[in-house]
Parts: sequence; structure tokens; C-alpha cells
Amino acid sequence: TITKNGDPSVVTTSSNFYSNSLDFDASGDYLSSSSSTDFAFGTGDFTIEYWVNYDDVSTAQKGDFQTSDASGGLKTTYGSGIKISFGSTSGELAVNIGGSNVVSASGYTTGVWYHNAITREGSTVRFFKNGVLQDTASNSSNLSSSTYLAVGGYYNTSYLMNGRLQDFRIYKGVAKYTSNFLVGSASPDILPDTPSGVATKTALTKINGGAVA
Repeated sequence: TITKNGDPSVVTTSSNFYSNSLDFDASGDYLSSSSSTDFAFGTGDFTIEYWVNYDDVSTAQKGDFQTSDASGGLKTTYGSGIKISFGSTSGELAVNIGGSNVVSASGYTTGVWYHNAITREGSTVRFFKNGVLQDTASNSSNLSSSTYLAVGGYYNTSYLMNGRLQDFRIYKGVAKYTSNFLVGSASPDILPDTPSGVATKTALTKINGGAVA
């Protein structure tokens, strides 16, 4: 069961897929789950991935999600689960697993859709940003008691995200990504004179001949 806290709203003016996203305003907005062993990874593999568009990437310690052993998901001590948040450097996200910062990624700005993916394969943790590996480290923390999930924040209601989020997915028991991968884009950056980028669809006229050197 997922509970809506505050007033996160569905918006149709900003999305990467599906024509809408959920908007969090950093003022009481987050989602919380009832207790489920789906979020208790133990020492096993897992994948957490989602699309996000930030309105604030400052050092205000805004957080995207947290798993914990506390009802409601938000917990001021997070040694039992996982959380991701902006840290002491603007635009840098850090992933904390079992109470220690393990991997991080930098270069986040506002108004851009990003795909974040955190995986653990054995004891190897990887952080992918837009399908590109940003950081890797070793961690084998036992997360067997983290049965609650909060999406849109961590720690307490003073550390909630400001931005939009969609397609939040958790995979228990599998590291879905172990190397760089392609992520789809509803607004591809492919141009006729620079054939690069990633796309699931494009508005460009189909080319039936020619070559690129």
C-alpha cells in the first residue's frame, strides 16, 4: 500500500514518458509504503531505477528516496537501508547503503530529465547516470530489516526533493545493469549533422540513402 503525504500532484506539462509525472515541492510531499519484504534486500542483489527532473540540486540535502525499518520510510538514522541525496557539493548525488556513503554521481542541473540507476551485484555497487557508469564500490551490508520505502525524500520532512519523478522501479534479487546501457528518450538529441544520441522515436525524416564519414 502506497500513501500520499502532503500534496504531490500529477503534472502533464513535464514528463519523459507516459505524458505525465509526479511533482514534489519539498514541502511535505512524499510517498510512503506499508511494510513489505520486497524492500528488504538482505545481502543480495538489487536494482533501483527512476527518471527525475530536479528544481533544486543545491547542498540542502534534498533526497530522492529511502528504505528503512521505520514506519513511513523516513528515518533520521539510516543504517538499516538505502538512501540517495544531494550532499555537500551542489549537483552531486550520494548513495548511502547500510549507513555509509558508497557511490556518487555529479553534474546534475535543474530542468533536465535524468535516469538514475543503483545496482548491487554480489558486493559490487554501481551508480549509473543516463546509462553511463559514474561510480563503483564494494558493499555487502545486510539490509534485511529495511521493509519500508519513502519516495521523494529521506531522514525527515525537512529533506524532501523538489522536482518531478516518474517510473520508479525496484528489482529485488537482480542487478539489472552491470555495464553501460542505452536509455530511451522521448526528446532525442539526434540531429541530421551529428548522428549521435539515444532515441526510442524521432521526428526526423527517414533517410533512405547516403553515408556518414
